[in-house]
Amino acid sequence: MKIREDYGCSWQRSRWMFYARPLISGDRLVILQNMSTLALKQARKIYSISEVINEVNDIFEDEYNNVWLRGEVSNFTEAFSGHYYFKIKDENAQISAVMFKGFNRTLKFNMENGLGIIVHGKLSIFKSQGNFQIQVNYAEPDGIGALQLAFEQLKTKLEKEGLFDQSLKKNIPLLPKTIGVVTSLKGAAVHDIISISQRRFPNIHIIVYPVSVQGNTSAKEIAAAINYFSKKGNVDTLIVGRGGGSTEDLWSFNEEIVARAIFHCKVPVVSAVGHETDFTISDFVADLRAPTPSAAAEHCVPVKLDLIQKVSQHRKSLIAAVNDDLQEKTKDIKLLLNELRTPNLILDQQILKTSDLESRLVQSMNGLLNENKHSTDKLMIKLKLLSPKNILKRGYIIGKNSLGKVITRKSSAKTGDLLDLTFHDGEVRTRVE
Repeated sequence: MKIREDYGCSWQRSRWMFYARPLISGDRLVILQNMSTLALKQARKIYSISEVINEVNDIFEDEYNNVWLRGEVSNFTEAFSGHYYFKIKDENAQISAVMFKGFNRTLKFNMENGLGIIVHGKLSIFKSQGNFQIQVNYAEPDGIGALQLAFEQLKTKLEKEGLFDQSLKKNIPLLPKTIGVVTSLKGAAVHDIISISQRRFPNIHIIVYPVSVQGNTSAKEIAAAINYFSKKGNVDTLIVGRGGGSTEDLWSFNEEIVARAIFHCKVPVVSAVGHETDFTISDFVADLRAPTPSAAAEHCVPVKLDLIQKVSQHRKSLIAAVNDDLQEKTKDIKLLLNELRTPNLILDQQILKTSDLESRLVQSMNGLLNENKHSTDKLMIKLKLLSPKNILKRGYIIGKNSLGKVITRKSSAKTGDLLDLTFHDGEVRTRVE
């Protein structure tokens, strides 16, 4: 408490106390009772707004700098500066709250309206507006851990965007030539993956991209490694993961940056994080979830001897099937050969058919010619009878005028006209008189 030598008032232990002597921190306050109105007027001091605000704010910051509150978030706003502004309320009251970005950047969950939270901070007054508020330096979900809430919030968000869609999952190759591994070189996971892979298929190639699997920078390192393999295209399958640990240890695989890197990776991704009971966001986004790194290696790398045996079995089955088919085809060919006639026989039969058709054609043509000759003779006789020369031989003549036009009427011949008369043996010119 500051030393005061003037009359006034002070907030102490949740009640107002009047004093009329200098106060030193730790002194008892003497409550002046039965003070007359005149004495009060003589003792009063009028404060400015700023003075009152500063006084109260000092008291708040001295007395209420370690406050825990429980309530529900409302009117949440994230300012352009990165600060959070919201209200914390219960069924009867509410208080304004601010959480500066230096503190809110450490939150694992997303602040949102309707969320029940527990906060820690100090009470103060927003001087420019005179608002009573709490400056929050820590917050956690009420009734659920911050990490679990962050997990559920991100899982819901990515599921709505379709990052878990089964139809978009890529198939894991049966026999990859090269496997990429994104994990730490310090953990047992990388040694398990390499040893199991080499034991199952000694010819397999493995490329390890070492990263931190926990800590502040681990999520960015993991995402960068995944993006490298996706862009490079130098592996057929990618295993991303680490060994077991606490929720905090595995948290890098619950980060959004890692989830989106897996979703956009062009190479099939196998998520192998923790133990069989551990589930991360990476497991839901990946093309395949393996319960452990060892299980991931067993799924991605087949046993070479098993493949050799299967190939041998398939080879035997194929040879047997081909032999059976050849035997059936041989029987069919023999049956066809028995029914097949020799080419010479077929040729002789065709020659006989051709000769027969030729004889029939000649006969048909001769018959047609004889019929046509008979008809032609009749026509020739008719033509001869109707020939003008034959008619002229019977005493008829043809008269033509000087223009060569045949005269068929007497009236067409006038006196003095020259006419040409045609007989069967020649022509004569005459004049009409």
